[in-house]
Amino acid sequence: MNKLIGLLSIAVIVVVGWFMYHLMHKPAPVDNTPAIVAPAILAVAKEEVKLVKIQAYKQEAKAVLPLPQKIKDDQAEHVVAATQTPDDDHKHTVTTVVNVDTGETTTIDHKEPLPWLAVEKSNELRVDYGYKGDPNPLPVARLSFRADLVQVKALHFGLNTSLDFDGEYFVGVGVGWKF
Repeated sequence: MNKLIGLLSIAVIVVVGWFMYHLMHKPAPVDNTPAIVAPAILAVAKEEVKLVKIQAYKQEAKAVLPLPQKIKDDQAEHVVAATQTPDDDHKHTVTTVVNVDTGETTTIDHKEPLPWLAVEKSNELRVDYGYKGDPNPLPVARLSFRADLVQVKALHFGLNTSLDFDGEYFVGVGVGWKF
């Protein structure tokens, strides 16, 4: 009976994982896409600013950055700023400002606060191998699937299921803290 439950659990985990991956997975872009305008300035009008000069990196900067080939080939295009944001759960607002007197640019990375309530789109399917049991630990392989459904600040609520290849299984809900 345990073997049947184990096999059914594996089948459910694989099918749910496959559907979640294919329904929710967005492939990485093949090329760069223009950055989305920060919501804070969507309603602010633009104005024309006269620049005498602007500080920019030499053309070689375009060769070492992941830019579309069209921009790399255009000698009229110049890099004035490039930044990377940390790989974390926070959204980041990256702002580049230009001083019209000196032509120098400054780029600021503002880490946005975690949302009070958000829908999660994070899933994990994993296979582990280790030891379980006491006082005589035995080697066991484990297949598990986790789906985070709701985020409240740094807490993530979701579903978790795992199947050990010795026939034992776990299905439940839980909360986790990502740090």
